[in-house]
Amino acid sequence: MKIHNLEPNSIQLSFSNLETIRYYKEKLVQTLKTKSNLEFHFEDCALSTSVAPSILHDYAYCATQSNPSIQVFLSQSIMRLLSQHETNEMLDEVALSIASVHLNELIQACIPSSPLKITNCDTHQISHSSGLYIEFKLRLNLQMMSVLIKTTYDHLMSFLAQNAHSQSRNLDLMLDVPFVTRVEIGQISKSIKEILELTPGMILELNKSIHAPLDVVVNKNVIAKGELVEVSGNYGLEVTHICQSLDKSSL
Repeated sequence: MKIHNLEPNSIQLSFSNLETIRYYKEKLVQTLKTKSNLEFHFEDCALSTSVAPSILHDYAYCATQSNPSIQVFLSQSIMRLLSQHETNEMLDEVALSIASVHLNELIQACIPSSPLKITNCDTHQISHSSGLYIEFKLRLNLQMMSVLIKTTYDHLMSFLAQNAHSQSRNLDLMLDVPFVTRVEIGQISKSIKEILELTPGMILELNKSIHAPLDVVVNKNVIAKGELVEVSGNYGLEVTHICQSLDKSSL
């Protein structure tokens, strides 16, 4: 899942904050799959301090805690799924009650918190109030669904600090540890005799095509690839690919 910070000047998230958000997203997806027996996928997540008016019509329901430090706005498609209500009509009280139970089961299975109560949504709750908005986009087969969480920056930071995933809790302490980063054009294998015979003007043929991207290497791991560019008269590298299979434990 990609996390898009649409306002980096006002929303500051550390590396461990992002990892914690990803951890709870994975936990929620697994719980959702287990309870519904459906194959959900999270497409992406966006953080901002405002909501585009064009998407307000997607949210027809609002879930709130007794302490309104957080509000969850839900699209009709998700509500129909939670309530097992197959028509496009607004949900009645019984269907809302069923959806509330299922939503709280999901939330409690992932993150223990006070129960949420679902009501019909007034879009003025979103458009006329300030706060921090986190929009999750989900996909079920070809159908797109969305969840919008309204909270505050301080509340989010407090939650992430108190509920940090154990593997990400100390990541920020390590981020300033220096690593030597090398850009490799290619490699060649030579015997000691051949090395001793090197003379000026001799051409060495490397093991990589001239059109192949260059490797960015950290601690013997290729972490990215890119193309050679000039930067203020110096060599530079334009990154064209990030290696997703990087084993973080080997850094």
